[in-house]
Amino acid sequence: LDFPSTVSGPCVYGNPSSSTTVVLFGDSHAAQWFPALELLADERDWRLVSLTKSSCPSADVTIFHQSLKRLYGECDAWRESALARIADIDAALVVVANSRGHILLDGDAIVDDADYEAVWSEALARTLRRLERGDGAVAVIGDTPRSRLDVPVCLSRHADDPLACATSRAEAVDAPHLAAEREVALRLGIPFVDPTPWVCPSDPCPVVIGPDVVYRDEHHLTTAYARHLATRLAEAMPVPAP
Repeated sequence: LDFPSTVSGPCVYGNPSSSTTVVLFGDSHAAQWFPALELLADERDWRLVSLTKSSCPSADVTIFHQSLKRLYGECDAWRESALARIADIDAALVVVANSRGHILLDGDAIVDDADYEAVWSEALARTLRRLERGDGAVAVIGDTPRSRLDVPVCLSRHADDPLACATSRAEAVDAPHLAAEREVALRLGIPFVDPTPWVCPSDPCPVVIGPDVVYRDEHHLTTAYARHLATRLAEAMPVPAP
């Protein structure tokens, strides 16, 4: 969904009449995994429901939207709508993923760097506890490494030298944030998937792996590379049997 929207449409993919439903829930860093899950849904006869909204995390926290320059109330409304819908879905698996770096609010105050992970962790835990009330499984995918550059633009200028567009692992990977999310998931008994080895298998992090460009901008995976990771994703999560 775009910024003003608060209720997702049907958003049903794969086999709409399948008895096995998988839900994808989060912001655009959840949506970047849609191509992989759609491939799995087609292969395994799932009904895939995609509930994602731009710049809106599934973690239960109000954020300040930088482009709108105000509180992102539409995000809170959408999240509640999505959680209510998920509660009515007999999902075999709910996959949660989010971008790091949202501007978090605690009441009316912007959360400072020192408190960021604590506030985020509690917000994520609140959402995961609500999702756990269902009969199906829940899985959390950690955030992906980020490039320091707009990758397609850089590659267009360095077609013969892709390493010129690479980013060091230390700069690309937010290890404390991954650790915080992992701790929340494991504390609740929920599988946590760290995509870092898939997206940054060497240092510096390559922007072309095999035949695929990894990023479509600075921090979203390309459709081709997400689909390339479908099997690995399936192996790392409690996915329903075919």
